[in-house]
Amino acid sequence: MSRCFARKGIRDNDEMITLYYKANSTSSRSAVVWFKEKEIEVCAKRINYISKDELIHLLFLTDNGFMSILKGEKKALESTKAQLKYFHELNFNEALEYIMKHFELVKVSIIFDENKLLVGYNEEVIRQFLPKEYRRLNKK
Repeated sequence: MSRCFARKGIRDNDEMITLYYKANSTSSRSAVVWFKEKEIEVCAKRINYISKDELIHLLFLTDNGFMSILKGEKKALESTKAQLKYFHELNFNEALEYIMKHFELVKVSIIFDENKLLVGYNEEVIRQFLPKEYRRLNKK
């Protein structure tokens, strides 16, 4: 399930921003509200509909590969810890397939375009999706 919202506003380029979310995530709700307030067009998709190509693109944008997008083991439930332990034994292709079946291991929200990635919601860091000119003129 995906839905695109907001009208073409302050971003004039054709790069589509994608937001992967979970319905019950505060981080996801905050990101959606932020983009709507800024009138930035975003394609929002539930994390369980992530494609293999988009997952590979996300990994390309990360600094730490899978570890950048997976939940941490410290705060995880025991069942999630067991899944993460198993995950670490997989090769790359197996890991991709495993994530696509076990999307509950992935952090949300995940926001990205062609060149930028944000995992979670951070009011300062999310500004990277605004054009430079807009950021300069509208600093808080």
